[in-house]
Amino acid sequence: MANENAAILVIAPGRSISKTARRIIAEKGLEVGVETANDDLALAVLKRHPEARVVVSRGGTSKSLRSVPGITVVDICASFADIASAVQKLLDRGCRRISVVSQDNLIDPGVVKLQVGGAWISTHPCANSEEIVQAVRRCSDEGSDGIAGCYVATGEARHLGIPSEFIDENEASLAKYLDEAVRIEAATRLRDLQIDCLNSVINHIGEGVAIFGEDREAVFANDTARRLLEGTPQDGWYPLLAGGLEPFCISYHGAVTRGRAGKGDTVLVIGAGTIGTLAAVAAKSQGATVYISDVAEKKLNYAVRNFGLDGGILNTGADFIDRCFEITKGRGFDVAIEAVGLPGTFQNAIDAAAFGGRVVLIGVGKKNLDFNFTLLQKKELNVFGSRNALKQDFLNLIDLVKSGKVDISKAVTNTYALDDAPRAFDEFDRNGADMLKVEIDFTK
Repeated sequence: MANENAAILVIAPGRSISKTARRIIAEKGLEVGVETANDDLALAVLKRHPEARVVVSRGGTSKSLRSVPGITVVDICASFADIASAVQKLLDRGCRRISVVSQDNLIDPGVVKLQVGGAWISTHPCANSEEIVQAVRRCSDEGSDGIAGCYVATGEARHLGIPSEFIDENEASLAKYLDEAVRIEAATRLRDLQIDCLNSVINHIGEGVAIFGEDREAVFANDTARRLLEGTPQDGWYPLLAGGLEPFCISYHGAVTRGRAGKGDTVLVIGAGTIGTLAAVAAKSQGATVYISDVAEKKLNYAVRNFGLDGGILNTGADFIDRCFEITKGRGFDVAIEAVGLPGTFQNAIDAAAFGGRVVLIGVGKKNLDFNFTLLQKKELNVFGSRNALKQDFLNLIDLVKSGKVDISKAVTNTYALDDAPRAFDEFDRNGADMLKVEIDFTK
């Protein structure tokens, strides 16, 4: 009786192999199921074993199972001793032109011809059952008087009246492949356990986490990342998109969640780096009128031009505040977002904010600022610190990006191959005023 709950299943094309497998399994005390089925029935048999993850089989039966997702197939290959045993039986029966015909995953690929004593022996590996039948007929026409091979080959030989012997696996050969299946199943179980543990941790993280394979397809994703990936065309842009969402969420959290920027608001973002630019994009996506400021004119113009902002203010120092009040007709900005982290730019945000306005600090500073804090009281300002992002920020952004309203790929201004990574860091260090997000492409 087959063990239907076993993670390892032997599907043997013949009863002799099944019998040998059961004996080895009993001796080793393994939890392995055994079934006997030919190529046509193999898939139906596998369906009766939903717990099976590793299948041990051979020939065409093995090939028919390789298309099943989530199943690892261990091929039983005939050893030299297995083939020699079948050939010797034919020699004992007086055969002198022996052809070995079978699936190409059972015997070594490539036709081999050799002479042993007064006998000629040739091998004929085939891709499928039809080729096996044709090969047996061709060997018969060419004078073969004995066929060693799989069940299809021996069956056709009998039909043609040619002596035949089935290539059977000896106990040592079959035991080797069963041991390999046990090793693979243990490794698979450990991998699944590790992924479950990883899931239990990562699914409690608001950020989307995904692991991508060489073909840029996601091989692992937590719930947040999966929401991004589902229903999106498989065009290979996931790594760039997933990588861009994290900084975008920092910006979105500051501009929208903390700063509550929305329709009817005038917003100033100080700092046209990646975080500042994306904060401006986040505010713009909510219907606000958005201006951005920076000391680097090239970076400032890039942000305004590529993300559809309402304007830019080059911060040359003296006339900065005058420009702010000129744009807002003397009111100041409803929301002023600091995304640099310098004392001077935080002061700029305080000064540029309207009475009753909202000031959001996203930039990470390392210096103190000495300023007249009474200004906060006089202008009745609301000052918010913003340092991270919430799960809801990610979910909102996933929907926003998938809608096509925001193209965050434009935040990547420079791409380098992996071998050029040192140059990427060096150039970013020297030319940071002209660059936003830098991408290292591991596929190049």
